[in-house]
Amino acid sequence: MARKQLRSSTTNWEAIRDLKVQEARLEAEVDLRRLEEERGVLDDRKGATERELARMGEPEASVRAHEVLARRWGALTLLAAGIAVASAWWTANWFLSLGWEKALLAVTVFVLPLIGWAALLTFAGDALREWDLRKIFAGMGLAVVLCSAAAVASLGWARMLGVGLQEEQRQVQQYEIDHETVNVGGEVRRARIESTKRLVNGFAAVAVVLLALAGEVAAGLAYHEYARHRTVVRTVGPFYERRAGLMGALAQNAAEQEAVRKRPEILYAQLTVHGLQAEAAQVQAVEAEERRIRSLSPTMRWVAAGFAVLIGLLIGAALAFGETAKPGITVVVLDLSDSVNAEEFTENLRAVEGAIRQLPSGGAELRVLAVDDASFGRAPLFRALSPAEAGRFGEYLDDWRSAALRAWKKRAANLKPLARGSDVIGAVSRAAIEFEEAPGATRRLLILSDMRQVGRGLNFEKPMGDSKQILERVKREGMIPELRSVEVWALGVDTRGIEESHWRRLKVFWSEFFKGAGADLKAFSPNRRLPER
Repeated sequence: MARKQLRSSTTNWEAIRDLKVQEARLEAEVDLRRLEEERGVLDDRKGATERELARMGEPEASVRAHEVLARRWGALTLLAAGIAVASAWWTANWFLSLGWEKALLAVTVFVLPLIGWAALLTFAGDALREWDLRKIFAGMGLAVVLCSAAAVASLGWARMLGVGLQEEQRQVQQYEIDHETVNVGGEVRRARIESTKRLVNGFAAVAVVLLALAGEVAAGLAYHEYARHRTVVRTVGPFYERRAGLMGALAQNAAEQEAVRKRPEILYAQLTVHGLQAEAAQVQAVEAEERRIRSLSPTMRWVAAGFAVLIGLLIGAALAFGETAKPGITVVVLDLSDSVNAEEFTENLRAVEGAIRQLPSGGAELRVLAVDDASFGRAPLFRALSPAEAGRFGEYLDDWRSAALRAWKKRAANLKPLARGSDVIGAVSRAAIEFEEAPGATRRLLILSDMRQVGRGLNFEKPMGDSKQILERVKREGMIPELRSVEVWALGVDTRGIEESHWRRLKVFWSEFFKGAGADLKAFSPNRRLPER
């Protein structure tokens, strides 16, 4: 039954095929007649086109070359126009405040010279010989190159002046830090900075003028070359397109005749191919469905997991890069107890000066607290807040550091290590309160003390017992403050007058103390090497 149906279907397809072939053959005869009539008209047009092309003397390859050159020169013209209009707009900002006036002036400054260049080069080309015109173009190109080179040289010279002054500023600053001196030549340096700024501005002005001249000349040349090549393309190109269309129509006519003759064989082959393709498609569909059932769920899970990871990374990156860095705060704890001798106290004062010199710009803050018998109740001895900007050559930051050092030395002149007690824990607790005022900022605690707590029922001047027992007592009495994310440096922990074992018990106790407070103890040393920024 299936075979009979297949034979019947085959007979029907053969009849349909023959009818369609006959229909296509009749339609092709009509189309062929139409194409023959069109061929006569196109032959006439082709003859006229050939005569015009012979008169113009431009081969097809030359037209294509002109088209490529026109595109290149057109792109250069647009680039020059954009640069010129943007430069004119920027210049107009110094004279006008309204947007439409600046736009009108910027376009006028570019369009009027462009019209002048077009008229000059066009009429000059009619009046001068081709060789003379090439000399003019070569001279204008050389002028553009020389002006651009001179502008680059001016900008480079201005850059080297600025870099030289910055290097000199850095060396002076490094000398002050190394020798712990205060800037005394501020006026001379400021005068040198102003002189360098005037030179830089002068070279920049010369560079802008040279670039403006080069831009005008380059725009005129680019537009002239674009118009010249584009004229050839717009004039000769349509004739070649018309001839190509005629040849394409004739080729299509011949192809249709051949297709009519071969259509029965083509239809027979197509029906065979369609049958085989349908059978293969059914097999492939079954196999694809089986693969989909087996592999769709794992694939979707992997895709979902990858998408979730990607979203998480994007959110993390947005949070990381979207946060605004806050200025840091440094709290210095200065020991004023009588357990510190005069030499150690002088070194501690110098360490405070070093901390001031290390403060960067951007609103970084320094606060100095005292260690005495009532450390927690004492107000800060000194406060300093760095400027928001360092200045182009660091002059603002240098002036601020000099003023801050003078203020600190004036304040330090009245400080003496005469306190009978040494409440280091109270000073650290007061520092924790100071840090609460700067959430999210970088927080540093610099302790300049021998770390021998005397007060609150503790006396570390005497040999200590078990450090763990003392720490448990301190925890029970709630004397450990909250210092999370705080970096701690304990410097100047003097070793005079105590045994090595006593000093090491002090280190163990304070290490566990700051660990319990959530702080990061970076150093516990008798030296005073300040942390680098």
